[in-house]
Amino acid sequence: MNFDSLNASLSVPGTVICRLPGEEKGDWGLFRHPSHILQAHTATGMQRLLKKIERLQSEGRWLAGFISYQAASCFDPALAVHPGTNEFPLAWFGVYPEEPIKISFPEIPPELGLAPELKPELAQEHYLGAIERLQNYISDGDCYQANYTFRCRGAELERPGLCFLALTSNHPAPHAAFVNTGRWQALSISPELFLERRGQILRS
Repeated sequence: MNFDSLNASLSVPGTVICRLPGEEKGDWGLFRHPSHILQAHTATGMQRLLKKIERLQSEGRWLAGFISYQAASCFDPALAVHPGTNEFPLAWFGVYPEEPIKISFPEIPPELGLAPELKPELAQEHYLGAIERLQNYISDGDCYQANYTFRCRGAELERPGLCFLALTSNHPAPHAAFVNTGRWQALSISPELFLERRGQILRS
């Protein structure tokens, strides 16, 4: 698939591109034209959605989407999260009647820009103070690892799919993904596998 056709596909709501299950250097899959969409906005809705996903998978359907960080407390009430908005779903999955198209990333024209300038939501001194506290936690044996993140804000992307292609081309990551829900577009450039099940084998 060439650059123009892939870029055009990513602008269509319901399109998802992600690494297919398997080894980290496995194939990329392009999911297009979902028969319907599954969403959850509450903990009860999340449980119903997961049961429906299992049923559809057992029927041979393909699904692709995401579960947001704000859904953590749906699985364990002890996990506190910052409140999201009622509009953004806790989970979103497209249901696809056909298996994804296996693709390779095309060469990205070098003149295309990436993202607009981003500004962090916290001041540098707050960031440095948090890092110092985390280092103390680790040296005191209270924890052995921490993933410290913060949000940045910038101007709205005119072409999110194009930004994803450029980012992935310049910063290859084994578990990158792009999800176009229509109203929202999620761009992930993740080096980490969270959880994968193949038959009776779980990998994390």
